[in-house]
Amino acid sequence: MEAEIKAVDQLILELIYLMDLLNFLGVGNQTPISIYCDNKNAVDLCNTIKQSHRTKVINMRVHFIRDMIKGGLL
Repeated sequence: MEAEIKAVDQLILELIYLMDLLNFLGVGNQTPISIYCDNKNAVDLCNTIKQSHRTKVINMRVHFIRDMIKGGLL
């Protein structure tokens, strides 16, 4: 699950960069962007607020993903 969370985090950073580049070039973009993940635990962790001692390592990444979901980017 940790690998999928890290991969989604990196994907979001790349999407933010590409969206800024498209806005600079004057090309509109569509939001929200759909991201597909095949790990049910990773999706559930990003959509719920539950925390445990096992998720402390990736807590910052999960909060970043949740912020992007709430902000309407994803």
